[in-house]
Amino acid sequence: MPGCRARLVPPDDGRGPVVSGVEVPDVVSAQGLTGCVEDEGTCGAPIVGRGRCRKHYGRWWRKSQGRVVEPALNLKSSTPAARFNAKVSRGGATQCWPWGGSLHPKGHGEFYVSPGRGRVPAHAFAVELATGVRCPDGLEACHRCDNPACCNPRHIYYGTRQQNVDDMWARERTPRGSARPQAKLDEAAVLSIRTRFAAGELSTHLALEYGVSDSLISNIVNGHAWQHVGGPTGTHGRPGRRPSTRKAV
Repeated sequence: MPGCRARLVPPDDGRGPVVSGVEVPDVVSAQGLTGCVEDEGTCGAPIVGRGRCRKHYGRWWRKSQGRVVEPALNLKSSTPAARFNAKVSRGGATQCWPWGGSLHPKGHGEFYVSPGRGRVPAHAFAVELATGVRCPDGLEACHRCDNPACCNPRHIYYGTRQQNVDDMWARERTPRGSARPQAKLDEAAVLSIRTRFAAGELSTHLALEYGVSDSLISNIVNGHAWQHVGGPTGTHGRPGRRPSTRKAV
């Protein structure tokens, strides 16, 4: 009929979508994918058509009505390096290169390499492309710039988990003391606990007063916890301490 537009109808026989009665080839199904490749491959839900899960296929189908059908997702059309570089905003040699793709909840980028490798940290793949060396087992990609989304390989190095944690603490990238959501005390309370314990008060009484465990009080007065707070520590030989009940051998 004149003025009639092509209408996309959902598949009901498992062959793939149909436009004006002509089957649209499912390019992605030939690649042997086991999960939806939308969201840079982070979806991973079971595929129902054209490389997409039910949710993403429904979005694609509604979006495609009344217009030219967009090309199917095809990881073979470009190399992983080309797809990766398209997501990186490159700047100067010393500047951070932010990742423009999907992000992990902790802020690191995620990149879908291939069906065989799946998702990898984007900053680790940046080093792999620059050096030709994949991150060895037992190591991880560590940032020197404190920017989790940075993909500048000059800002990233392969290191152990302990190196990464030590670097994190040295740069004070994690909240400390009362800034931590699970903290039950603040700096003023810790300083008061140490001062009162050094003056002779018992740790059990302090634990009951502040609503914490006796072991936490012990760690505080020994300097094992809240190390950034001042006050007297290691004061078990303080005046007023109860005499030891241990018998001499």
